[in-house]
Amino acid sequence: MTEPPHGERLAEELFGPGGRLAKSLPEYEHRLSQVEMAAAVADVLQEGGKLLVEAGTGTGKTLAYLGPAVLLGRRVVISTGTRNLQDQILHKDLRILEKALGHTFRVCVLKGRHNYLCPRRYREFLEEPTLRSREDTALFDKVRDWAEKTTTGDIAEAEGVPEDYVVWRDLCCSAEACNPGLCAEFGEPFIQRARQRAVASDVVVVNHHLFFSDLNLRLHGGDGFSGGILPTYAAVIFDEAHSLEDVATDYFGTTVSRGRIEDLARDTLREAAGKGEDDVTSALAGVAKSADAFFSALPGTGPLFREAGKGRPGGRKGRTEERRAREESGERRRLRPEDVTRVLSEAANALTAGLKALARAADSARSEGLKTVSRRAQEIAGEIEFILRMEDSAYISWVQTRGRGVAVTASPIDVSGVLREELFDRVQGVVLTSATLSSGDSFRFIRERLGLDGAGEILLPSPFDHARQAALFVPRISA
Repeated sequence: MTEPPHGERLAEELFGPGGRLAKSLPEYEHRLSQVEMAAAVADVLQEGGKLLVEAGTGTGKTLAYLGPAVLLGRRVVISTGTRNLQDQILHKDLRILEKALGHTFRVCVLKGRHNYLCPRRYREFLEEPTLRSREDTALFDKVRDWAEKTTTGDIAEAEGVPEDYVVWRDLCCSAEACNPGLCAEFGEPFIQRARQRAVASDVVVVNHHLFFSDLNLRLHGGDGFSGGILPTYAAVIFDEAHSLEDVATDYFGTTVSRGRIEDLARDTLREAAGKGEDDVTSALAGVAKSADAFFSALPGTGPLFREAGKGRPGGRKGRTEERRAREESGERRRLRPEDVTRVLSEAANALTAGLKALARAADSARSEGLKTVSRRAQEIAGEIEFILRMEDSAYISWVQTRGRGVAVTASPIDVSGVLREELFDRVQGVVLTSATLSSGDSFRFIRERLGLDGAGEILLPSPFDHARQAALFVPRISA
Protein backbone atom coordinates (compact mmCIF):
# COMPACT_ATOMS: atom_id res chain seq x y z
CA MET A 1 0.00 0.00 0.00
CA THR A 2 1.41 3.41 -1.01
CA GLU A 3 2.20 5.70 1.90
CA PRO A 4 0.32 9.03 1.77
CA PRO A 5 2.35 12.18 1.04
CA HIS A 6 4.11 13.98 3.89
CA GLY A 7 1.52 16.76 4.10
CA GLU A 8 -1.43 14.42 4.36
CA ARG A 9 0.27 12.36 7.10
CA LEU A 10 1.10 15.44 9.14
CA ALA A 11 -2.37 16.93 8.71
CA GLU A 12 -4.11 13.73 9.80
CA GLU A 13 -1.76 13.31 12.73
CA LEU A 14 -2.53 16.81 13.97
CA PHE A 15 -6.09 17.52 12.84
CA GLY A 16 -7.65 14.14 12.04
CA PRO A 17 -10.56 12.66 14.09
CA GLY A 18 -8.10 10.70 16.21
CA GLY A 19 -5.22 13.18 15.93
CA ARG A 20 -3.20 15.01 18.54
CA LEU A 21 -5.57 17.97 18.83
CA ALA A 22 -8.63 15.73 19.17
CA LYS A 23 -6.95 13.93 22.04
CA SER A 24 -5.88 17.08 23.89
CA LEU A 25 -9.00 19.24 23.37
CA PRO A 26 -12.25 17.80 24.82
CA GLU A 27 -14.46 19.87 22.48
CA TYR A 28 -12.31 19.48 19.36
CA GLU A 29 -14.23 19.66 16.08
CA HIS A 30 -12.82 17.85 13.05
CA ARG A 31 -12.93 20.08 9.93
CA LEU A 32 -12.10 18.64 6.53
CA SER A 33 -11.19 22.08 5.18
CA GLN A 34 -8.63 22.55 7.97
CA VAL A 35 -7.06 19.16 7.22
CA GLU A 36 -6.88 19.97 3.50
CA MET A 37 -5.24 23.33 4.15
CA ALA A 38 -2.72 21.92 6.64
CA ALA A 39 -1.69 19.20 4.19
CA ALA A 40 -1.13 21.69 1.36
CA VAL A 41 0.81 24.10 3.60
CA ALA A 42 3.00 21.28 4.93
CA ASP A 43 3.91 20.19 1.39
CA VAL A 44 4.87 23.73 0.34
CA LEU A 45 6.97 24.30 3.47
CA GLN A 46 8.72 20.95 3.06
CA GLU A 47 9.16 20.77 -0.72
CA GLY A 48 9.01 24.42 -1.77
CA GLY A 49 6.65 26.34 -4.03
CA LYS A 50 3.97 28.97 -3.71
CA LEU A 51 0.41 28.55 -2.49
CA LEU A 52 -2.70 30.75 -2.34
CA VAL A 53 -5.34 29.66 0.18
CA GLU A 54 -8.67 31.40 0.66
CA ALA A 55 -10.15 29.93 3.81
CA GLY A 56 -13.55 31.12 4.97
CA THR A 57 -14.38 32.11 8.53
CA GLY A 58 -14.34 29.10 10.84
CA THR A 59 -11.82 27.02 8.88
CA GLY A 60 -9.20 27.28 11.61
CA LYS A 61 -6.56 28.49 9.18
CA THR A 62 -4.17 29.83 11.84
CA LEU A 63 -3.66 26.40 13.37
CA ALA A 64 -3.65 24.86 9.89
CA TYR A 65 -0.47 26.75 8.96
CA LEU A 66 1.09 27.11 12.42
CA GLY A 67 1.18 23.35 12.99
CA PRO A 68 3.29 22.59 9.88
CA ALA A 69 5.43 25.69 10.54
CA VAL A 70 6.56 24.71 14.06
CA LEU A 71 7.29 21.15 12.92
CA LEU A 72 9.31 22.07 9.81
CA GLY A 73 12.71 22.11 11.51
CA ARG A 74 13.80 25.24 9.61
CA ARG A 75 13.05 28.88 10.30
CA VAL A 76 9.65 30.13 9.11
CA VAL A 77 8.48 33.75 9.18
CA ILE A 78 4.76 34.31 9.75
CA SER A 79 3.63 37.78 8.69
CA THR A 80 0.25 39.11 9.81
CA GLY A 81 -1.80 42.19 9.08
CA THR A 82 -2.74 43.01 12.67
CA ARG A 83 -1.28 42.94 16.16
CA ASN A 84 -4.35 41.07 17.41
CA LEU A 85 -3.50 38.11 15.20
CA GLN A 86 0.10 38.16 16.43
CA ASP A 87 -1.15 37.94 20.00
CA GLN A 88 -3.53 35.12 19.05
CA ILE A 89 -0.70 33.12 17.48
CA LEU A 90 1.69 33.56 20.39
CA HIS A 91 -0.66 33.33 23.36
CA LYS A 92 -3.46 31.06 22.13
CA ASP A 93 -2.78 28.90 19.07
CA LEU A 94 0.83 28.14 19.96
CA ARG A 95 -0.21 27.05 23.45
CA ILE A 96 -2.82 24.71 21.94
CA LEU A 97 -0.17 23.06 19.76
CA GLU A 98 2.34 22.80 22.59
CA LYS A 99 -0.24 21.06 24.76
CA ALA A 100 -1.23 18.68 21.97
CA LEU A 101 2.34 17.79 21.00
CA GLY A 102 3.79 17.69 24.51
CA HIS A 103 6.70 20.11 24.10
CA THR A 104 7.45 23.79 23.60
CA PHE A 105 8.58 25.53 20.43
CA ARG A 106 10.96 28.43 19.90
CA VAL A 107 8.64 31.16 18.66
CA CYS A 108 9.03 34.92 19.06
CA VAL A 109 7.31 38.11 17.95
CA LEU A 110 9.63 40.66 16.36
CA LYS A 111 8.35 44.23 16.05
CA GLY A 112 9.45 47.25 14.04
CA ARG A 113 12.40 49.13 15.50
CA HIS A 114 10.25 52.14 16.45
CA ASN A 115 8.69 49.92 19.15
CA TYR A 116 12.01 49.64 21.00
CA LEU A 117 13.74 52.12 23.29
CA CYS A 118 17.06 53.59 22.13
CA PRO A 119 19.30 53.85 25.25
CA ARG A 120 21.38 56.65 23.69
CA ARG A 121 18.41 58.82 22.69
CA TYR A 122 16.78 58.17 26.07
CA ARG A 123 19.87 59.33 28.02
CA GLU A 124 20.24 62.38 25.79
CA PHE A 125 16.57 63.22 26.31
CA LEU A 126 16.99 63.04 30.09
CA GLU A 127 19.67 65.73 29.85
CA GLU A 128 17.40 68.11 27.93
CA PRO A 129 13.77 66.90 28.07
CA THR A 130 11.26 68.60 25.79
CA LEU A 131 7.89 68.09 27.45
CA ARG A 132 5.11 70.30 26.15
CA SER A 133 2.32 69.72 28.67
CA ARG A 134 1.45 68.29 32.07
CA GLU A 135 0.10 65.21 30.34
CA ASP A 136 3.42 64.70 28.52
CA THR A 137 5.24 65.01 31.86
CA ALA A 138 2.94 62.56 33.67
CA LEU A 139 3.30 59.99 30.89
CA PHE A 140 7.06 60.45 30.74
CA ASP A 141 7.28 59.61 34.44
CA LYS A 142 5.73 56.24 33.56
CA VAL A 143 8.14 55.79 30.65
CA ARG A 144 11.12 56.61 32.88
CA ASP A 145 10.05 54.13 35.56
CA TRP A 146 9.71 51.45 32.88
CA ALA A 147 12.91 52.36 31.02
CA GLU A 148 15.09 51.96 34.11
CA LYS A 149 14.09 48.32 34.58
CA THR A 150 13.04 46.94 31.18
CA THR A 151 14.93 43.98 29.73
CA THR A 152 13.29 44.10 26.30
CA GLY A 153 12.87 47.82 25.58
CA ASP A 154 9.43 47.15 24.08
CA ILE A 155 7.21 50.16 24.78
CA ALA A 156 4.14 47.90 24.82
CA GLU A 157 5.29 46.84 28.31
CA ALA A 158 4.95 50.38 29.67
CA GLU A 159 1.51 50.38 31.33
CA GLY A 160 -0.66 53.41 30.75
CA VAL A 161 1.45 54.84 27.90
CA PRO A 162 -0.62 55.20 24.69
CA GLU A 163 0.71 54.08 21.32
CA ASP A 164 0.59 57.65 19.97
CA TYR A 165 2.53 59.27 22.84
CA VAL A 166 4.31 62.05 20.97
CA VAL A 167 7.46 62.04 23.15
CA TRP A 168 8.17 58.43 22.20
CA ARG A 169 9.35 59.64 18.78
CA ASP A 170 12.34 61.20 20.56
CA LEU A 171 13.15 58.01 22.49
CA CYS A 172 12.58 55.13 20.10
CA CYS A 173 15.12 53.27 18.01
CA SER A 174 14.49 55.29 14.85
CA ALA A 175 16.19 54.06 11.69
CA GLU A 176 16.89 57.62 10.58
CA ALA A 177 18.50 58.61 13.89
CA CYS A 178 20.49 55.39 14.23
CA ASN A 179 24.24 55.78 14.68
CA PRO A 180 25.90 52.49 15.74
CA GLY A 181 29.17 54.28 16.51
CA LEU A 182 27.49 56.51 19.09
CA CYS A 183 25.12 53.89 20.47
CA ALA A 184 27.87 51.40 21.33
CA GLU A 185 28.90 53.24 24.50
CA PHE A 186 25.35 52.95 25.87
CA GLY A 187 25.32 49.15 25.77
CA GLU A 188 23.71 46.69 23.40
CA PRO A 189 20.63 48.20 21.68
CA PHE A 190 17.31 46.58 22.54
CA ILE A 191 16.58 46.12 18.84
CA GLN A 192 19.72 43.98 18.59
CA ARG A 193 18.58 41.85 21.53
CA ALA A 194 15.23 41.35 19.81
CA ARG A 195 16.99 40.24 16.64
CA GLN A 196 19.10 37.79 18.62
CA ARG A 197 15.92 36.24 20.02
CA ALA A 198 14.64 35.96 16.45
CA VAL A 199 17.86 34.21 15.35
CA ALA A 200 17.34 31.66 18.15
CA SER A 201 13.71 30.99 17.11
CA ASP A 202 12.23 28.46 14.70
CA VAL A 203 9.21 30.64 13.97
CA VAL A 204 9.35 34.44 13.88
CA VAL A 205 6.04 36.31 13.91
CA VAL A 206 6.03 39.81 12.40
CA ASN A 207 3.53 42.14 10.75
CA HIS A 208 3.45 43.01 7.05
CA HIS A 209 4.96 46.44 7.66
CA LEU A 210 8.04 44.99 9.35
CA PHE A 211 8.40 42.28 6.72
CA PHE A 212 8.45 44.75 3.84
CA SER A 213 10.60 47.18 5.79
CA ASP A 214 13.14 44.36 6.07
CA LEU A 215 12.86 43.52 2.37
CA ASN A 216 13.28 47.19 1.43
CA LEU A 217 16.37 47.49 3.64
CA ARG A 218 17.93 44.44 1.99
CA LEU A 219 17.33 46.00 -1.43
CA HIS A 220 18.85 49.34 -0.44
CA GLY A 221 21.88 48.40 1.58
CA GLY A 222 20.77 47.90 5.16
CA ASP A 223 20.02 50.11 8.16
CA GLY A 224 23.36 50.39 9.95
CA PHE A 225 23.20 46.93 11.51
CA SER A 226 24.54 44.67 8.74
CA GLY A 227 21.62 44.46 6.38
CA GLY A 228 18.00 43.70 7.12
CA ILE A 229 15.97 43.24 10.25
CA LEU A 230 14.96 39.58 10.02
CA PRO A 231 17.26 36.57 10.23
CA THR A 232 17.46 34.31 7.18
CA TYR A 233 14.41 32.10 6.71
CA ALA A 234 13.42 29.09 4.63
CA ALA A 235 9.76 29.96 4.16
CA VAL A 236 7.23 32.69 4.80
CA ILE A 237 3.50 32.53 5.52
CA PHE A 238 1.41 35.65 4.92
CA ASP A 239 -1.86 35.68 6.84
CA GLU A 240 -4.37 38.44 6.06
CA ALA A 241 -2.60 38.50 2.71
CA HIS A 242 -5.29 40.59 1.02
CA SER A 243 -3.45 43.72 2.25
CA LEU A 244 -0.01 42.78 0.90
CA GLU A 245 -0.11 44.93 -2.22
CA ASP A 246 -0.99 48.10 -0.31
CA VAL A 247 1.76 47.57 2.28
CA ALA A 248 4.37 46.70 -0.35
CA THR A 249 3.44 49.80 -2.33
CA ASP A 250 4.04 51.98 0.74
CA TYR A 251 7.46 50.50 1.44
CA PHE A 252 8.77 50.58 -2.11
CA GLY A 253 7.71 54.20 -2.43
CA THR A 254 9.20 57.43 -1.10
CA THR A 255 7.49 59.74 1.41
CA VAL A 256 8.44 63.12 2.85
CA SER A 257 6.17 64.34 5.64
CA ARG A 258 5.96 67.36 7.88
CA GLY A 259 6.51 65.04 10.85
CA ARG A 260 9.69 63.62 9.34
CA ILE A 261 11.22 67.09 9.03
CA GLU A 262 10.06 68.00 12.54
CA ASP A 263 11.82 64.87 13.85
CA LEU A 264 14.97 65.92 11.99
CA ALA A 265 14.76 69.39 13.54
CA ARG A 266 14.38 68.07 17.10
CA ASP A 267 17.28 65.66 16.72
CA THR A 268 19.44 68.39 15.20
CA LEU A 269 18.77 70.79 18.06
CA ARG A 270 19.52 68.10 20.60
CA GLU A 271 22.78 67.13 18.91
CA ALA A 272 23.89 70.77 18.49
CA ALA A 273 22.87 71.98 21.96
CA GLY A 274 25.72 73.59 23.90
CA LYS A 275 28.33 72.78 21.25
CA GLY A 276 28.64 76.16 19.59
CA GLU A 277 27.40 74.90 16.23
CA ASP A 278 25.96 78.22 15.08
CA ASP A 279 26.13 77.31 11.39
CA VAL A 280 23.97 74.24 12.06
CA THR A 281 21.29 76.08 14.05
CA SER A 282 21.23 78.89 11.49
CA ALA A 283 20.74 76.43 8.63
CA LEU A 284 18.05 74.63 10.60
CA ALA A 285 16.10 77.88 11.05
CA GLY A 286 16.06 78.23 7.27
CA VAL A 287 14.79 74.67 6.87
CA ALA A 288 11.94 75.26 9.35
CA LYS A 289 10.79 78.38 7.53
CA SER A 290 10.97 76.85 4.04
CA ALA A 291 9.29 73.61 5.23
CA ASP A 292 6.21 75.54 6.36
CA ALA A 293 6.04 77.29 2.98
CA PHE A 294 6.50 74.01 1.10
CA PHE A 295 3.80 72.03 2.88
CA SER A 296 1.38 74.95 2.71
CA ALA A 297 1.92 75.20 -1.06
CA LEU A 298 1.02 71.57 -1.74
CA PRO A 299 -2.39 71.18 -3.40
CA GLY A 300 -5.15 70.04 -1.04
CA THR A 301 -3.50 71.41 2.11
CA GLY A 302 -4.53 74.33 4.26
CA PRO A 303 -8.08 75.24 3.11
CA LEU A 304 -9.11 71.60 2.62
CA PHE A 305 -10.33 71.00 6.18
CA ARG A 306 -11.33 74.56 6.96
CA GLU A 307 -13.91 74.42 4.18
CA ALA A 308 -15.07 70.86 4.75
CA GLY A 309 -18.83 70.68 4.99
CA LYS A 310 -19.63 74.06 3.49
CA GLY A 311 -23.01 74.13 1.83
CA ARG A 312 -24.01 70.77 3.30
CA PRO A 313 -26.95 70.05 5.60
CA GLY A 314 -26.51 69.48 9.28
CA GLY A 315 -25.59 72.89 10.60
CA ARG A 316 -22.46 73.76 12.55
CA LYS A 317 -22.44 70.51 14.54
CA GLY A 318 -22.78 68.45 11.38
CA ARG A 319 -19.93 70.31 9.70
CA THR A 320 -17.71 69.87 12.75
CA GLU A 321 -18.34 66.11 12.88
CA GLU A 322 -17.75 65.78 9.16
CA ARG A 323 -14.49 67.74 9.39
CA ARG A 324 -13.31 65.58 12.29
CA ALA A 325 -14.10 62.39 10.37
CA ARG A 326 -12.24 63.65 7.29
CA GLU A 327 -9.21 64.63 9.37
CA GLU A 328 -9.04 61.23 11.09
CA SER A 329 -9.39 59.20 7.91
CA GLY A 330 -7.09 61.46 5.89
CA GLU A 331 -7.38 62.75 2.35
CA ARG A 332 -5.36 61.68 -0.68
CA ARG A 333 -4.98 63.72 -3.82
CA ARG A 334 -3.11 62.85 -7.01
CA LEU A 335 -0.21 65.18 -7.72
CA ARG A 336 0.12 65.95 -11.43
CA PRO A 337 2.82 67.95 -13.27
CA GLU A 338 0.44 70.90 -13.66
CA ASP A 339 0.02 70.97 -9.86
CA VAL A 340 3.68 71.93 -9.46
CA THR A 341 2.98 75.64 -9.72
CA ARG A 342 5.59 78.37 -9.60
CA VAL A 343 4.81 78.89 -5.91
CA LEU A 344 5.22 75.20 -5.10
CA SER A 345 8.34 74.89 -7.24
CA GLU A 346 9.99 77.87 -5.54
CA ALA A 347 9.03 76.55 -2.09
CA ALA A 348 10.45 73.11 -2.94
CA ASN A 349 13.69 74.62 -4.25
CA ALA A 350 14.05 76.70 -1.10
CA LEU A 351 13.48 73.66 1.12
CA THR A 352 15.91 71.41 -0.75
CA ALA A 353 18.52 74.17 -0.75
CA GLY A 354 18.00 74.64 2.99
CA LEU A 355 18.33 70.90 3.63
CA LYS A 356 21.54 70.73 1.60
CA ALA A 357 22.93 73.71 3.52
CA LEU A 358 22.03 71.95 6.78
CA ALA A 359 23.74 68.79 5.52
CA ARG A 360 26.95 70.70 4.73
CA ALA A 361 26.98 72.47 8.09
CA ALA A 362 26.27 69.26 10.01
CA ASP A 363 28.90 67.35 8.06
CA SER A 364 31.51 69.97 8.98
CA ALA A 365 30.58 69.88 12.66
CA ARG A 366 32.67 68.17 15.30
CA SER A 367 29.76 66.12 16.68
CA GLU A 368 29.49 62.57 15.39
CA GLY A 369 25.73 62.73 15.96
CA LEU A 370 25.46 65.59 13.49
CA LYS A 371 27.01 63.37 10.79
CA THR A 372 23.78 61.36 10.97
CA VAL A 373 21.80 64.60 10.65
CA SER A 374 23.77 65.42 7.49
CA ARG A 375 22.88 62.08 5.90
CA ARG A 376 19.21 62.46 6.78
CA ALA A 377 18.99 66.00 5.40
CA GLN A 378 20.61 64.95 2.13
CA GLU A 379 18.22 62.01 1.75
CA ILE A 380 15.12 64.14 2.32
CA ALA A 381 16.30 66.76 -0.19
CA GLY A 382 16.85 64.11 -2.85
CA GLU A 383 13.46 62.51 -2.18
CA ILE A 384 11.61 65.83 -2.52
CA GLU A 385 13.28 66.38 -5.89
CA PHE A 386 12.38 62.86 -7.05
CA ILE A 387 8.74 63.12 -5.98
CA LEU A 388 8.09 66.49 -7.63
CA ARG A 389 9.97 65.81 -10.87
CA MET A 390 7.58 62.96 -11.72
CA GLU A 391 9.93 61.78 -14.48
CA ASP A 392 9.70 58.05 -13.70
CA SER A 393 6.53 56.67 -15.32
CA ALA A 394 6.65 53.68 -12.95
CA TYR A 395 5.68 55.95 -10.04
CA ILE A 396 2.66 58.06 -9.19
CA SER A 397 2.92 61.10 -6.91
CA TRP A 398 0.24 62.17 -4.45
CA VAL A 399 -0.41 64.30 -1.38
CA GLN A 400 -1.98 63.05 1.84
CA THR A 401 -3.34 65.23 4.64
CA ARG A 402 -4.43 64.02 8.07
CA GLY A 403 -5.15 66.66 10.69
CA ARG A 404 -2.17 69.00 10.56
CA GLY A 405 -0.03 66.21 9.14
CA VAL A 406 0.93 66.54 5.48
CA ALA A 407 2.94 64.11 3.37
CA VAL A 408 3.94 63.96 -0.27
CA THR A 409 4.67 60.54 -1.75
CA ALA A 410 5.86 58.80 -4.89
CA SER A 411 4.46 55.25 -5.01
CA PRO A 412 5.19 52.50 -7.53
CA ILE A 413 2.23 51.75 -9.79
CA ASP A 414 3.04 48.05 -10.02
CA VAL A 415 4.92 46.04 -7.35
CA SER A 416 4.54 42.65 -9.04
CA GLY A 417 8.00 42.75 -10.62
CA VAL A 418 9.96 43.51 -7.48
CA LEU A 419 7.94 41.02 -5.42
CA ARG A 420 8.50 38.30 -7.99
CA GLU A 421 12.24 38.92 -8.30
CA GLU A 422 13.14 39.76 -4.71
CA LEU A 423 10.69 37.62 -2.75
CA PHE A 424 8.80 34.87 -4.52
CA ASP A 425 11.73 33.69 -6.68
CA ARG A 426 14.16 33.75 -3.75
CA VAL A 427 12.23 32.11 -0.90
CA GLN A 428 11.84 28.34 -0.96
CA GLY A 429 8.25 28.19 0.26
CA VAL A 430 5.60 30.94 0.31
CA VAL A 431 2.01 30.65 1.53
CA LEU A 432 -0.56 33.43 1.25
CA THR A 433 -3.86 33.03 3.05
CA SER A 434 -6.89 35.11 3.94
CA ALA A 435 -10.66 34.85 4.09
CA THR A 436 -10.79 37.19 1.06
CA LEU A 437 -8.24 36.54 -1.68
CA SER A 438 -10.27 35.55 -4.72
CA SER A 439 -12.40 37.61 -7.08
CA GLY A 440 -15.38 35.73 -8.48
CA ASP A 441 -13.88 32.41 -7.28
CA SER A 442 -10.68 33.17 -9.21
CA PHE A 443 -7.20 34.08 -7.93
CA ARG A 444 -6.16 35.64 -11.24
CA PHE A 445 -6.33 39.25 -10.05
CA ILE A 446 -4.15 38.82 -6.95
CA ARG A 447 -1.68 36.62 -8.84
CA GLU A 448 -1.18 39.34 -11.44
CA ARG A 449 -0.97 42.18 -8.91
CA LEU A 450 1.61 40.37 -6.74
CA GLY A 451 3.61 38.59 -9.45
CA LEU A 452 2.71 35.10 -8.22
CA ASP A 453 3.49 32.96 -11.23
CA GLY A 454 2.82 29.24 -10.92
CA ALA A 455 1.23 29.36 -7.48
CA GLY A 456 -1.04 26.56 -6.29
CA GLU A 457 -4.59 27.54 -5.40
CA ILE A 458 -7.07 26.30 -2.81
CA LEU A 459 -10.51 27.82 -2.26
CA LEU A 460 -12.06 26.60 1.00
CA PRO A 461 -15.59 27.72 1.90
CA SER A 462 -16.54 28.47 5.48
CA PRO A 463 -17.77 25.40 7.39
CA PHE A 464 -20.49 27.53 8.97
CA ASP A 465 -24.06 27.29 7.72
CA HIS A 466 -24.55 31.03 7.41
CA ALA A 467 -28.13 30.70 6.20
CA ARG A 468 -29.08 29.07 9.52
CA GLN A 469 -26.39 30.35 11.88
CA ALA A 470 -26.22 34.05 11.02
CA ALA A 471 -28.56 37.00 11.37
CA LEU A 472 -28.48 40.41 9.73
CA PHE A 473 -29.67 43.44 11.70
CA VAL A 474 -30.37 46.74 9.96
CA PRO A 475 -30.91 49.65 12.38
CA ARG A 476 -33.75 52.06 11.70
CA ILE A 477 -32.41 55.61 11.38
CA SER A 478 -34.88 58.34 12.24
CA ALA A 479 -34.92 61.46 10.08
